[in-house]
Amino acid sequence: MLAKAITFYVRLPVTFILTRAIELTNNNFASGSLRVVSYARPSKLFTANHSLLVAQVGTLNDDALKKVVEAVIELLREAIK
Repeated sequence: MLAKAITFYVRLPVTFILTRAIELTNNNFASGSLRVVSYARPSKLFTANHSLLVAQVGTLNDDALKKVVEAVIELLREAIK
């Protein structure tokens, strides 16, 4: 019996609060955009099943995604020190 693959999406809340936040402007998107300059908060990481997502407003470009991922990794490294 083959196991069914379950896909989870990682969401980073976008906010206006600046605590370890990474600024996101329209220049950071490969597609789509945000109405105002916003911030990804790596310390507020959670997973969400695809069924919970209502819409996709955009996709980060490679440089912006790398910056967000590196920030998450740094937080995890700090947690195990």
